[in-house]
Amino acid sequence: MNLLTLLDLALDVARRVSLQTATRVDDELLDLLEAIRDDPTLRTWIGGKLLQPPGALAIETQPSSPVAAALAARRIDWTKLLSYLPQIIEILQLVRALAGRGNLVQSH
Repeated sequence: MNLLTLLDLALDVARRVSLQTATRVDDELLDLLEAIRDDPTLRTWIGGKLLQPPGALAIETQPSSPVAAALAARRIDWTKLLSYLPQIIEILQLVRALAGRGNLVQSH
């Protein structure tokens, strides 16, 4: 499954869950997932994180120049992205697993 499809499915699931809650956290997470889906540089960056072995997450202390530029263009704070990164990875891995089993259908 390609990363763009995976992000679309993750956003669909996250939006459905978000409708059931009234917290700012899920809104911020949705904003980050949308930014990652919409920006090719951020998509490539998160794609590299998904290639890491399960349970391992190597992160940079500072973003690369292209990632920093993409974050600035989308007004995303690096530290906020890093704080949500474990949840983003978990969501994407879960959606990938469910989609691989045929348990997840995207509806639009």
